Amino acid sequence: MISSGLRSLDIKDYFIAIISSGAAYISAIVCGVMTPYLIKRRWTRYRIRDTGPYLSDPLSFGIYAIIILVLALISGLFAALDSAIGRLSLVRHKVSSQETDRQEALTILAADKAKYRTTCQLGIFLPVIGLGWLSEAAISSRLAPVLENMGLDIWPAAVLSTTLAIVVITLTYLGAGRWIPSVLSSHFQEHLLRKSGRFLILFTFFMSPLIWFLNIGVRGPAHRESTHLSVKREKVQSEEEWLQLMKDSKNDGIIDAFEYTLLDNIFDFSATTAREIMIPRTEMICLNTEWTIQENLTIASMQMRTRYPVCTGDKDQIIGFVHLKDLFMSGMEEYLTTIRPILSVPESTSIAILLKQMKMERTQIAIVIDEYGGTSGLVTLEDIVEEILGEIQDEFDNERPLVEYIGASEYSIDGLILLEELNQLLSLDIEESGYDTLGGWVLSMLNSFPPKPGDCISYGDYQYRIEEVDHHRISRIEVKKKTVSNHKEAGA
Repeated sequence: MISSGLRSLDIKDYFIAIISSGAAYISAIVCGVMTPYLIKRRWTRYRIRDTGPYLSDPLSFGIYAIIILVLALISGLFAALDSAIGRLSLVRHKVSSQETDRQEALTILAADKAKYRTTCQLGIFLPVIGLGWLSEAAISSRLAPVLENMGLDIWPAAVLSTTLAIVVITLTYLGAGRWIPSVLSSHFQEHLLRKSGRFLILFTFFMSPLIWFLNIGVRGPAHRESTHLSVKREKVQSEEEWLQLMKDSKNDGIIDAFEYTLLDNIFDFSATTAREIMIPRTEMICLNTEWTIQENLTIASMQMRTRYPVCTGDKDQIIGFVHLKDLFMSGMEEYLTTIRPILSVPESTSIAILLKQMKMERTQIAIVIDEYGGTSGLVTLEDIVEEILGEIQDEFDNERPLVEYIGASEYSIDGLILLEELNQLLSLDIEESGYDTLGGWVLSMLNSFPPKPGDCISYGDYQYRIEEVDHHRISRIEVKKKTVSNHKEAGA
């Protein structure tokens, strides 16, 4: 037995749906039967050159106006429902045991949006046919005699009156029947669907034979391509729906701030590149084949890392990497034989792709190559994991946090922090074009070189003062929001 999908219904729901479905079937029949008659009647009217029928319509203009208004409201309702269903998310309307009947209706609509949007299109289409017939008759039958009295012949008057009627009807329908309902549904989406969802489900159930008949004409390659494109759109939309669901869940206390950050990082994961998370070339600790085994052991024991890149001469000549265990267990000649191949990737490589490559190569370290073929930096598996979980420090890490809170609107920030990350943390609007890090951006804003501790710049509502410099690299910056006195000093 065919079912509407609703678990509980009352007599009012059935009554409204049956009346609406009956009216729709009658409208469809009238469309097919009356069209030839109306065309013949209009042709006869023009052919006999008689203006009498224009003024002797069986319906008064007031009745015409009422019927047209009702049809426009029906069409507008279905247009609003169609727009609301298009934005409906199944994720937010899963059926639960405590779910109300109205909530259940939303879940059913979200689970098969294409089916119910087809019903909405039918609900829009049938009233529009009636609107076209009645509106054209109501307008042109009053306008044509006026044009004839102005000296136009009956045929030019008929053509012009009909054209003007169609233009007026079309503009009115697009505004009142499509645009306004769509705008209203975007503001009252759930309220509209909660009130009308059960009706739409039952209406679809009773109209299923007509919908099935109409669907026969759209089957084939075009239909399959349309379905394929529709699926693509749904996939694109689903990420936005998940992001909105995450925000709503955080605001409602369903997930905490850490869980929200974790999920948000996962969505940003594929868009992050190796350049954004790499240890820059200047910060890389490398062993060198030109050094003695003791010199290499000294460097390795001071840094306490597990794996080290190995170069010949400078950092542009990376030949592989060595494991700390192999280094301690070998002599100079044996140490050279323990050097393993190292993965190399361009700066633009997505870290999602890089992670897959690391798994395939069974390695946890990769060299990032710039556009000129030189070494740009180093990425480890830990760097990739930290993009999801946040900073992870072990017992050997003595690094200061990227951002240290000093006081009200005052921070000490690592120069290597990404501008994108800083903008998000402090709600800043620093332009990211040309520079990746805060230190690089501040260096570009200075009027002197080399940078020195104490150098200061102003940008927007904040002052940026250099705290620490490592050779020519700005390693630590104090960021402080301007006060009234700061503004006066800047103005002076």
